[in-house]
Amino acid sequence: MTIVIVILTSLVILLLQYLFKKSLIFKGDTFIRNLVFTLITFLGMMLVIFSLPISSDSKQIIVSAIGIIVGATVALSSTTFVSNGMSGIMVRLIKPFYVGIT
Repeated sequence: MTIVIVILTSLVILLLQYLFKKSLIFKGDTFIRNLVFTLITFLGMMLVIFSLPISSDSKQIIVSAIGIIVGATVALSSTTFVSNGMSGIMVRLIKPFYVGIT
């Protein structure tokens, strides 16, 4: 069953790649294409984990570990985004620059 899920997920990814190349859907927006491929891959991984012949406690531990890894990745990658946002807010509040004064 696990091999069938892996093959089906791979086929869906290949089909979407073909459709994205041949059609004008999301042609210029690579973010949405990458997001779709990431979500399909993640869904395939979850289906593989749930179809493994192991106990449900082990499945819960694996899913929890994946959740922790994804959460840590998002938290660490968003630090630059948050700091830039806070800097923008501070510049708007403090107004250290004036128009027309050199």
